[in-house]
Amino acid sequence: MADFYCESCVKFYCGECVNMHNKLFTKHASFGIGDMKKWPVAKKVEDFLLKCEVQKDESLKMYCDEHSELCCTKCAFLKHRYIVSSF
Repeated sequence: MADFYCESCVKFYCGECVNMHNKLFTKHASFGIGDMKKWPVAKKVEDFLLKCEVQKDESLKMYCDEHSELCCTKCAFLKHRYIVSSF
C-alpha cells in the first residue's frame, strides 16, 4: 500500500521503503498521505472522470454555461446548442 509519493522518481512507496529512498535521494521531495493533493491522479481514473455519461465513447470537451455542466461535442450539438464553450 502506498504511503508516500516521490515527485522526482514518479513512484509510490510504503512507509518502510520510503526511509531507504529518503536516505539515498536526500534532495527528492516525497509526500505522505497528509499531502495527497500533491499525488498524481491515475490515468485510468482521469479518463473515467472525463468520459461523457450519455455518450460513453466520448470525452468531455465542452462546458455549457446555461446548464453549468461539462459535455462532449455530440451532447453539445444535440442538447446544448446555444451557450457552449470548449475548455
